Amino acid sequence: MLAVAVVGGLGGLGALLNAAFGRRKTRADAAQVITGTAMEWIGKFEKAAESAQAQAEAAQVQASKAREQMSAAQEQMERVTAEARALATELHQLRTAILAPDATLEHLRLLVARGQQQNGRA
Repeated sequence: MLAVAVVGGLGGLGALLNAAFGRRKTRADAAQVITGTAMEWIGKFEKAAESAQAQAEAAQVQASKAREQMSAAQEQMERVTAEARALATELHQLRTAILAPDATLEHLRLLVARGQQQNGRA
């Protein structure tokens, strides 16, 4: 009986030792799987970050071009507005001169000629 107890005890001790070492192996395998998964995620996040950075840089270039175009359009609008005001003023002066009670054809011709010279029209 003693032999059976010793053999049975050794079997239980073997099972305990196997379980302890098996756990270490299982923990190591789990750590390896977790590390591998984490590395995959890091790679995906790095790619996504690079893509986002490239998109942001492209958006900055587009925004810069849009600002340049807007600035040019504003300058053009200011020139057109100034010319429209000058023409409106000239038209108002001509209308006033035409409706004046003492208006003469010669006086109106002089006003038109002077307006053409001032506005760069011939």
